[in-house]
Amino acid sequence: MRTFNRRQFLNSTATTFGAAIATVLLSSEVIAKEKGNLSAEDNVVLTKVQPKIDVATFYPGISGDVRYIRSLDVKEWQAALAMPGPALIVPLVGGVLDLKGERLKVTGGNFTLLGQFASSPIVIIGGETRIQASDVRFDHISMRPGDRSLPQKKGYDLKRDGAWEPDGLAIYGEWDGNKAVKNFVASNCEFAWAVDENASVTSKISRGRAGAASDIIFDQCLFSRSLNKCPTHQKYVAGLTGHGCGLLIYDLTQRVAITNSIFESNPYRNPMIKAG
Repeated sequence: MRTFNRRQFLNSTATTFGAAIATVLLSSEVIAKEKGNLSAEDNVVLTKVQPKIDVATFYPGISGDVRYIRSLDVKEWQAALAMPGPALIVPLVGGVLDLKGERLKVTGGNFTLLGQFASSPIVIIGGETRIQASDVRFDHISMRPGDRSLPQKKGYDLKRDGAWEPDGLAIYGEWDGNKAVKNFVASNCEFAWAVDENASVTSKISRGRAGAASDIIFDQCLFSRSLNKCPTHQKYVAGLTGHGCGLLIYDLTQRVAITNSIFESNPYRNPMIKAG
């Protein structure tokens, strides 16, 4: 099974795509324009044409099958991220991937998701991206769950309809029958507009260090504009504050590196590292 060497990773990504910040710093206007995605004709063309990716140039030492995601259909993405590697997963179509209140669960493991080869930037909205497998790397993906416009919907009631408190990215410890995540890398990614944490690295404290995520890297990432006053969060309704945050690293998690990254307009946890 492939593992990540921290020094090799940072050296290999130091020269990768100098314009990466343009991918993650997306304006609301860009997202609105991309909401319509591509035409059916464009999708047909992209389905027929498979770009040749010189993996050795950008990712020395990483190998595996090249798998393509050809649409912004959540089911296709979910299936691709549930299949174990080794693999490089390449979305061809960029735009907005709307989870519509569901979670995008990464359960396959041992793969690299390469967002920079899509036709336009990829923005995941409307739900939480949850990492539940080891040896995974995300490149050039933006995660902005947002409030799904629930506060604007007539008749929305938190107690009746339930709270909406997603993280942008949740890297899991030992939960839901899964082993704790080990070896996850986010490079040139954006985490923003989350109702709870823009990103979190979690643990199951009762299992000790065995139940905690470990060996996590955030490199050249942006943690931005968490939704601190969102009526879909229980703490807001209860009159409490401090639920919209940058990055929370839970108890007992080990070897978490945050390098060359920016925390912007998050009221709290920029980052917060709990007792280890």
